[in-house]
Amino acid sequence: MKKTGLFLLCFLVLFPGISRSESRTEITAEARVDQESFRIGDSIRYSVKVVANPDLEIEYPAIGKEIGDFEIKDAGRSDKEAKGKRYIETWYILRTFKTGARTIPLVTIKYKTPGETGLRSIDTNPVTVNVESVYEKSPDKSDIRDIKGIFYVTRRLVIPLGLIIALIVIALLVGGIYLKKRLTSLMIPEVIKLPHEIAFKRLEELKNKGLVEKGLVKEFYFELSDILRRYIEDRFNLRAPEMTTEEFLIFLKSSKSLSVDHKYLLREFLSHCDLVKFAKYGPSPKEIEKSLLSAESFVDQTKEEKEEKKNGI
Repeated sequence: MKKTGLFLLCFLVLFPGISRSESRTEITAEARVDQESFRIGDSIRYSVKVVANPDLEIEYPAIGKEIGDFEIKDAGRSDKEAKGKRYIETWYILRTFKTGARTIPLVTIKYKTPGETGLRSIDTNPVTVNVESVYEKSPDKSDIRDIKGIFYVTRRLVIPLGLIIALIVIALLVGGIYLKKRLTSLMIPEVIKLPHEIAFKRLEELKNKGLVEKGLVKEFYFELSDILRRYIEDRFNLRAPEMTTEEFLIFLKSSKSLSVDHKYLLREFLSHCDLVKFAKYGPSPKEIEKSLLSAESFVDQTKEEKEEKKNGI
């Protein structure tokens, strides 16, 4: 008995990495869809679920407007910790107009532990779905009927049919004239809001939601950065909402739409938002207030003036 215990002790001392590596799973990744068979043009929910140790630094690949044969309509991410593990779910709403068996390609996720210089990677499983044609599901697809025989109009029917057609035409003309006058009298000129007016309204609505007071700081930053990105898209015609922060900052260097000061302000703002959204950084109340003021200041400094103001009216 003593010899057995001594042998086990020596084995654990000589090979300590064996027990630790087998008992510890650093990260797992799994991809799935909410339905494996659907009709062409319908939307499905595709999600990538990652379970990892909390100390891992995780990098997700940049995905644009498409993934494989599928068009990305919407996307989002949730990140939480429980029982010593970090649970991250990234979801996408996908749609395709190609039929048959279609495969959603695997997603490569990179990660590293604190102190590591290089990145390791893990791949999700590819997911295959069946896209059905609407025509194949139609119960009447083979119900092709022959044309009906010729309908002859006799002289006795000519006058009544002519009167009926004339009455219908007159009724349509009278109704069209009345409807046109009615719509003209009720028509109210449409007030088109400028991009900065829309942005200021959304910022005011965000403040009134009280997300920070409810402890939903990450949700507050997600919405705050989305407001500024959509303002940039509407104001400068830059596709900011569809780019990652890294892609947008690279594009921003060659853009002549913004001044150097505005580029710097935007870079600092988006980088700070990403720290809160994806790196679990907890900002102080002063930093939260500064982020909101930075967004308002950027919109105010880059806003488009109305024609009346430009003309000095």
